[in-house]
Amino acid sequence: MTESSTPPDLKEQRVDLEIIGDDKMNWRLRNMYEYGSFPSWYDPTVMNLKGRDDQAKQVQVNDTLHYVIVTEHKQDAMDTYLFNLKAMTPPVIILTYDVSSKESLQNVKKMYDMIPAPEDGKLRLEPGYPFPRPYHHLFVLAKRYPVVIIGCRYPQENPREVEREDVEMFISQHPDCKFAGECMPKEGANENVDKVFQFVLEVYHELRKQARREEDLYLEVDAKPPKKKRKSCLVL
Repeated sequence: MTESSTPPDLKEQRVDLEIIGDDKMNWRLRNMYEYGSFPSWYDPTVMNLKGRDDQAKQVQVNDTLHYVIVTEHKQDAMDTYLFNLKAMTPPVIILTYDVSSKESLQNVKKMYDMIPAPEDGKLRLEPGYPFPRPYHHLFVLAKRYPVVIIGCRYPQENPREVEREDVEMFISQHPDCKFAGECMPKEGANENVDKVFQFVLEVYHELRKQARREEDLYLEVDAKPPKKKRKSCLVL
């Protein structure tokens, strides 16, 4: 890093997470994570059309307080989502599937193949929260977006069609993917929902630790190794 720059501040971070995959499970997963319940009323004028006040969820990871906002994207809007992905620049993409549906897992595999590479080979991260002055975006060099896969079970009595081994096989073939595990987004149970999102935040936290400010990243990219001097021998 340059002498005038300082390492990224990890004390407080705003994190915008994007969920794509199984539409029914995405809605349940987001509501149970952000609010711990499902909405009893709906107001379409509320931010992000979520139907209720969209306050960031505060989550501690190590010494960092994260302000987390989760947005779900429906499969029928995937073309628009992928087109806007470069502008949205999510740090981590979450793919969900229904453990009672093999088709749901196949859709996840198809959506993974549709995710474009980060623009200019860089992941853009927010500099901190509240936004510092001067405002400097942070970047991490990456060939692909980090992807975390989450399996969802609901209702519990539905017969299982997808085994963990099926997902782990896919993960082993795609090193940029990670498996957060399975959860059950159900009121009164809410099994493992916080745990799988904690996994996502830990992936994000590791990215933050690798982050460099924009000017430093360009120095790293443009830096060229010094030329080796050719050895010469003296012939007498």
